[in-house]
Amino acid sequence: DGRRERLEESTLQKYSRFGQRYDVIINANASPGNFWFRAEAANACSTVVHNPGRAIFTYDGTTPADPTSTGTAIPGDCQEPLSQLEPWWKSEVPREAFETEAQVLNVDLSIPGVNSNGSIVTWAVNLTAIDIDWREPTLKYVKEGKTDYPHSYNLFEIPNQGIWTYWIIQEPPTSPVQIPHPIHLHGHDFWVVGQGTGVFDFNTAALKWSNPPRRDVTFLPGGG
Repeated sequence: DGRRERLEESTLQKYSRFGQRYDVIINANASPGNFWFRAEAANACSTVVHNPGRAIFTYDGTTPADPTSTGTAIPGDCQEPLSQLEPWWKSEVPREAFETEAQVLNVDLSIPGVNSNGSIVTWAVNLTAIDIDWREPTLKYVKEGKTDYPHSYNLFEIPNQGIWTYWIIQEPPTSPVQIPHPIHLHGHDFWVVGQGTGVFDFNTAALKWSNPPRRDVTFLPGGG
């Protein structure tokens, strides 16, 4: 789909752990033999309920057998290695608009109740869940030219097409929910220009504007 990325085998094994799809190119130019293909889920990012994925690549003319190689260590964090990903379809994200137009949109998370084993968390952005009247969906408002969306729709309106929109999504130290979480947009993808822990700082953030990875899912680190 035009978004294949070049990764060395060890890098692919190490970082494909976000519930995110990767299209990759594997150069089968090693000495003939049997090679593990591993799919791991990092425990820092999620709770693994099934066994890791395993497959064996066997070169023509080689007797099939279990490979003798061992895997690389699984990282202890949920950050994606932006510097090690090179999108096949090159793109540039305009930096100037981000620096001049970025502003703060304050939202919060609520925890209405936790069961006895402490495993239920409700993500309620702006302290209210999205409550759509399916007889009056947002697309119907658009079709009819109406803009009086109910507050319960939790709508963030972007009135003009063809513009860049920038989002800084973070869990500040005061957040009651310090856990990693996958971030996605329904029906859209986005560029990931930076990721880190702590509170975002315009002056110190390391952001990648030239050819950053494009995603439809990425991971928000806990407290990041």
